[in-house]
Amino acid sequence: MLKKLEEIGGERVLVDSDVLIDYLRGKKESKELIVYLLENSKCYLTPINIAEIYSGKDLSDPQKEFIVDNFLKNFNLILLDKEVSKLTGALRREYDLPLADAFIGAVCLIYDLILVTRNIRDFQKISSLKIYRPY
Repeated sequence: MLKKLEEIGGERVLVDSDVLIDYLRGKKESKELIVYLLENSKCYLTPINIAEIYSGKDLSDPQKEFIVDNFLKNFNLILLDKEVSKLTGALRREYDLPLADAFIGAVCLIYDLILVTRNIRDFQKISSLKIYRPY
């Protein structure tokens, strides 16, 4: 697990839903982190992250949905394909992960991304996964 923010400057990162939701809720630590990452790293997300974000009840408000739509345009989207799906199944089987976490872990492994997340409990089971816990 990476310990310092500087270790991910210039790297390719997948920002997990928990950190993105913190940003959208105005959490100071997340705002500083996201600004740093967008300025210093190549940032990605997956359809899983998007679904998790849009499942929030407050996004039934069109104005909030518009804000989220524009915010997410800052990130590159990695689509889920057969290779990702096969590795997802293997990770789920081996580590007993929730499906969404297994997809995110598989994407990070296949695309060699650092996962930026507060939810390390399940992800730390995957020893080859690079994880940064921001706060």
